[in-house]
Amino acid sequence: MRVVGVEEDAGGPVRVTYRDDEGDHLLRADAVLGCDGANSVTRDAIGAVWEDLRFEERWTVIDVRTSLPVRSWEGVDQVCDPNRPATFMRIGEDRYRWEFRLLDASELDHERLRALIAPWVDLAHGTDFDVVRQAQYTFRASIADRWQRGRVFLLGDAAHLTPPFVGQGLCAGLRDACNVTWKLTRVLRQGADERLLETYESERKPHARHVIRLAVAMGWAMTGGQDGAAAVRRRVLGAACRIPGLTSAAGRDLSPALAAGPLVRRRALPHSAPSGRGRFPLGGRGLVGRSCPQPWVTIDGRRARPDDVLGDSFAVLTAAPLSPSLTALAHGLGARVIPVTGLGDDGHLADWLREGRAEAVLLRPDRVVADVVPSGGRDFTDTAGWASLLHTTRNSLPSRRTVERALLRSTT
Repeated sequence: MRVVGVEEDAGGPVRVTYRDDEGDHLLRADAVLGCDGANSVTRDAIGAVWEDLRFEERWTVIDVRTSLPVRSWEGVDQVCDPNRPATFMRIGEDRYRWEFRLLDASELDHERLRALIAPWVDLAHGTDFDVVRQAQYTFRASIADRWQRGRVFLLGDAAHLTPPFVGQGLCAGLRDACNVTWKLTRVLRQGADERLLETYESERKPHARHVIRLAVAMGWAMTGGQDGAAAVRRRVLGAACRIPGLTSAAGRDLSPALAAGPLVRRRALPHSAPSGRGRFPLGGRGLVGRSCPQPWVTIDGRRARPDDVLGDSFAVLTAAPLSPSLTALAHGLGARVIPVTGLGDDGHLADWLREGRAEAVLLRPDRVVADVVPSGGRDFTDTAGWASLLHTTRNSLPSRRTVERALLRSTT
């Protein structure tokens, strides 16, 4: 069975045509999430086209099962050779994966394959070497110029393609899904404003573009060219990896804060306010738009990550008792209130709030910080800015009392 057509009438259900052995069939849906890959039918249906981010290489991926000794340090080998860039890793008890950039199709014959793998395993004294999978891929860097039309959305490879050099391809698709599904659920089941769905592309597209550009830069640093610049890049990369703290900082750059928008409220500080210390500015602003850490915690007697305990609900993480208005707000959102003390996480979440200069944070179902209670404050900084999108109230700037009543009415 495969989807062959997606159409949407203004204000009506989405019509999806699929084909199987018995012919074509039509079904109607409230929404369509197009996770149908680089050759997406859904992307064509909404009139989206690729924007080329200027990277394309052909690679082969080889999965092998063997009991022969393999030279491995149990990490990932990245061979930064401009003549033959490669990646190697163990992927199981007796399974290994090699990836090589291809120069031409003739390199795929059996003898050439043995020569490529020779630096890691000696095949001269054993025949226990089973190639269980070999595939060719073209690594590209592209992003769709639009991700949504009405209630038809693009996710994953249908919306963006990235080289694999920072390992974020699948992660980006999962972030897409986490971002759009909670919003769609809110609209379909709880009467949230349809404008909530428009925040999907505005939040995810800049984030995906950033990660793709980072992957392209890393790819060129590791594999690019045979000119003089290539040698300079390799030396700089090798030196940079030895700088204390740089690799952890690069890891944080894989998931930068979402751009400011209706659900990511960043309010300017007064000019007289002193600057903050550490990674996050004063007053919790630096936490907004970022993902919550995931240390091991104990909640309700259960040892788990916060994601596993909180499920798909909103949550309030707090270092102090909530005010009555915030308590009402949390109930209206259906948010779990979690004090960060006594969680058995070695104070990780409490330190995170303290460093971010926040008394409490509101976590969206995708675990992104939507709003904060700054240190010394009693309320979120901009409830009126986001509450109307999440609930049935349609006032653009309702009073706090009106917002709380609307939130309580919309509780499910």
